Amino acid sequence: MFVNCDKGIRILNSSNARHGHVFVGNLLVADEWFRKPLLNVEQSEPLCGRLTDPQFSGLDGNVYVRRGDVASRPLIMWRQYGMTGSLS
Repeated sequence: MFVNCDKGIRILNSSNARHGHVFVGNLLVADEWFRKPLLNVEQSEPLCGRLTDPQFSGLDGNVYVRRGDVASRPLIMWRQYGMTGSLS
């Protein structure tokens, strides 16, 4: 459990340690003060051309809960370099 933590779990990938991450069966809860996405997946410019496999081998069965004004804040942000937007 993370309390008052705006970073959560961070996986810093390199070209040697990127494959096989599994994020399954988690409960992610944020109150009205937490404004960031509950799941943030991004790829930086230097890695964009080199890493072409998916970042996760499993991403399923998670529950995302946000209190407050939910319409203006995405639950999930999925970005690659050169891509803008979010899945909400």
